[in-house]
Amino acid sequence: MDSANGIFGQRYAADGTATGAEFHVNTATDDIQDYPNIVALDDGGFLAIWGTGVANDPTDPDNGFYLQRYDAVGATVGGEVRLETPGSANVDYSSQNLKAIELDGGGFAMLWRDQDTFEFSVQKFDDAGQ
Repeated sequence: MDSANGIFGQRYAADGTATGAEFHVNTATDDIQDYPNIVALDDGGFLAIWGTGVANDPTDPDNGFYLQRYDAVGATVGGEVRLETPGSANVDYSSQNLKAIELDGGGFAMLWRDQDTFEFSVQKFDDAGQ
C-alpha cells in the first residue's frame, strides 16, 4: 500500500495469511512517496524500493530512489538508503524503470533509467544494503 507520505508493507505466510502487523517502510515523509517495488532475496529477506520527491522536478533534491533491506523475519537490515543518481535531475522512478537483482555471492544491484537522456545507471550494494 502507498500514500502521499508513506510506503507500507505487510508480510504473508505461504498460505496467504498475514504475518505480523502492517509496517511503515520509509522513514522520510517529505514529498511524495510512491512506485513501491519488492524484491525477494534467496536468504528469505527482501528489498523494499520506492521513488520519492516530485517526479520531473529538477529543483527537488530528494527526487530519486530509496531502498530498505529486511531480513527473513522482517527486521530492517541497516537504514534507509538513497540510490545515487549522479548528473540526473529527471530520473524516471516508476517501478517499470527500476529493477533490482540479487548477485551471486551476496549483495544486489539496482538499475534505473534517466527519462531525459534514456541512460541507465547501476549501483551495487553489499548484503547490508551499503
